[in-house]
Amino acid sequence: MYIEDLARALHISGAEALGCVEELRDRGLAISTGADAEDPCVCLSLKGLSQAIAVDRRRKAG
Repeated sequence: MYIEDLARALHISGAEALGCVEELRDRGLAISTGADAEDPCVCLSLKGLSQAIAVDRRRKAG
C-alpha cells in the first residue's frame, strides 16, 4: 500500500497518513515502512490493516 493511497482512502492529507503509518509502526502494527528512505510504500500487519479499515468506516459513518 502506498501512503498516498492510504491518505486518499481515509480522506486525510499525506502528512496525516504518514503520521498514522508511523504510529502503527511504533505500535508494531506496520511490518515495514519505507518512510525513512522516502519510499512511500508501507506493509501493514493484518491487525494494522484492520485498524486502518476501522478508522475509514468510522470516518464514513460519522
